[in-house]
Amino acid sequence: MAMIHREAQVRRSGDIFMVMVHPTELVTTKFWDAVNFSFGATNSTLRPAPLRSRTDRDQAARAFYAYIKEIHQISGIEWLDVNSLANRLVPLGAPRLLDLTTLRTSVASHGLGPVVIADESYSAADLVVATALSMTGAPLGTRLPRVRAPRDWRSEENRQSADGERMPIDAVLSGARQIVNHVEKTHRLPGTVTLGTSAVTIQDWMRTALAQFAPHTTSTVPLTFLNFVKEPNALHWDWPIFPPDFRPVGLWEDTRRLAWSLKYSQYRT
Repeated sequence: MAMIHREAQVRRSGDIFMVMVHPTELVTTKFWDAVNFSFGATNSTLRPAPLRSRTDRDQAARAFYAYIKEIHQISGIEWLDVNSLANRLVPLGAPRLLDLTTLRTSVASHGLGPVVIADESYSAADLVVATALSMTGAPLGTRLPRVRAPRDWRSEENRQSADGERMPIDAVLSGARQIVNHVEKTHRLPGTVTLGTSAVTIQDWMRTALAQFAPHTTSTVPLTFLNFVKEPNALHWDWPIFPPDFRPVGLWEDTRRLAWSLKYSQYRT
């Protein structure tokens, strides 16, 4: 209850937070998956989770209903169940192509990550493709193609260079055409573009493309979409079914790759 009271005070108007509960905790003393798959075990015979006593179940139910009653009385919060929330979300359509100045301003302010511009939601991948389309002469206001995350991209191997040499304009345009062609064929952002005999990371291409409009800019383009994936040491590794040494770093990297296509949902008030 104290956590939700605190959220009601610190959240801005229009912000959303989510409360999840495990109803099994009201009736069992252990989770079913912890009983049957503890520390990665697999049992041929599945067992039910042990039940609380009737007295414990009644006490847990009373505490739960008291909790629900209390949080519903907190002012400033509109409570919705999952189905009601789904009806409030605006379906994500293809955003419109923006001019290069607007794109550069957005990336300078928010980094390369999900952003809402003029009531439309853009992913980091959308921003890169929009930049490439604008540089190759696509009409402003047209709808972007569907853009998924790159198939091959590892964040630790693709750190961008802050002070590398800026590409000549013909190389930037070559990269833009490669991006547009790749997306048209695969509906995915490429992880790199090829310039001569060298592969340039997509974020380095983006930094250089935007720098054409600010010749003295040599800073990196922050990959802010990565902020939505916690570092491994902050992740929840203590789920009862995980072995003690469970650290699927490859899965973590894949999650960071997929965050290229992460977008904000939009909410009907």
